[in-house]
Amino acid sequence: AVLLKDGEVPEGLEGADLVYSTNEDVAGTEAELERLNTLGRQLGVDITYVPVSDIPGDSPARGGVQNSVVAYLDTSGATATFKLRSGLAQTNDWPANYTDLTDVTTIELDRQIGDETYWLRITGLDRCDESTASPGVSPTPTCPPARLAVIDHVLVRSGRTFIYLMAASDAAAGADADIFAAQIAEWVTA
Repeated sequence: AVLLKDGEVPEGLEGADLVYSTNEDVAGTEAELERLNTLGRQLGVDITYVPVSDIPGDSPARGGVQNSVVAYLDTSGATATFKLRSGLAQTNDWPANYTDLTDVTTIELDRQIGDETYWLRITGLDRCDESTASPGVSPTPTCPPARLAVIDHVLVRSGRTFIYLMAASDAAAGADADIFAAQIAEWVTA
């Protein structure tokens, strides 16, 4: 009930890899297992929607969608997780994570969904690789006109749940900074 379902994402995306995770599944050490148990983490569930056919160019999820939800015994565990994960997102070196893009920018979108929301939008232009050429011959560009990559990371605490949604898409270079935000907000709210 807490994850996006097939009918809620654009046509051309199909749910794959529905995964449930217990504390033992995600804890790498005894100390981490103890921390998760202390937070009151009960269970996590994750689904990824991947493109399986052509998706229209105006779709907010041409690159796919990941949706994760973790349930806690009470709001304090979900709040602590939200603060930790949003703090990590704020301090992350995002351009280093997206080396296939140029002109990487991060924008925090001010939207209120659930009890607490942190929405980070990362944009950048596709990096154009040049073909290799014979010795003494200049390489020639092989890329089509640059596209704007749009990657949204949305973190929400709603009651005793922590929700994460990531949507990846692209748009024409120079597209409005708010492109796809309304649809992604609907998914997170759902």
